[in-house]
Amino acid sequence: MNRDELLRKLKEFRNETEKIQRVFLGIPGEFVSAQALKDSAASVSEKWFNQIKPALEYFEFPTETIVVYTKRFDSLLGLSLSRTSRKASFERVLGEIVSGFIADLQIPAYKLTDLHPLPESLEDILSTSTPEEREYLEESAGCIQGGHLRAAVILGWCAAIDRMQRTVQKLGLDEFNRKSSEMKSKGSPRYKRVGKVFSISTLSELRGTVFDNDLLWVLEYWGLIDQNQHDRLSACYVMRNTSAHPGDAKTSEENMASFFSDLKTCVFSNPSFKLV
Repeated sequence: MNRDELLRKLKEFRNETEKIQRVFLGIPGEFVSAQALKDSAASVSEKWFNQIKPALEYFEFPTETIVVYTKRFDSLLGLSLSRTSRKASFERVLGEIVSGFIADLQIPAYKLTDLHPLPESLEDILSTSTPEEREYLEESAGCIQGGHLRAAVILGWCAAIDRMQRTVQKLGLDEFNRKSSEMKSKGSPRYKRVGKVFSISTLSELRGTVFDNDLLWVLEYWGLIDQNQHDRLSACYVMRNTSAHPGDAKTSEENMASFFSDLKTCVFSNPSFKLV
């Protein structure tokens, strides 16, 4: 098994465990009686013991980390084989497994080679990202490890813009439309270059008709970012664009570190963009 295969296995295993966790969270009652649910928990536990744990041992993961997760899956297996088990017990164990999975297992797996280390800020973003953002960020991390830095920038920006767009949806698309109208009519020297008024009614429409650069202007006027944050995100957007088109400007590891540091500070760690 190589590192990429391990990364794939960990990602698929985490997705399967998170799916089971969501099912248990959605069932009513105090006790779990459905055998199919217990079987799903037993199945993922068996996969830990038969597939994931041996793979981690092969790559010489820290013994203490393996022991912690083995105890958790041992508990999950015991609950799934018991005649009567409380729903809260399943939720607790699954929560313990899922909450630290990225930081404890996936990020260290990315570090198995030091040829192209991940920026620390990307590690932080990965550990707190939503499932939707994680799809982009995990691919971005894989690109960095493979030395494909321009592709990593494009995927990293996708995750950031997804967070910004979903925040707009959460705060209200009608309010976004009003802010764009106010910004145009305000007459401020800062916003006079912006002349677009939007009438967006769905997230899909926001994604398809509002350019990222225009979105940043509305976010600043709205007060979700300040002028300095806007300038930094604009620089990130320029890097994204230069990465997506032919040119002589190379993307270095220092560029990557700055790029993800700004995304972390201005978007992912910004209270304005907190989704939950």
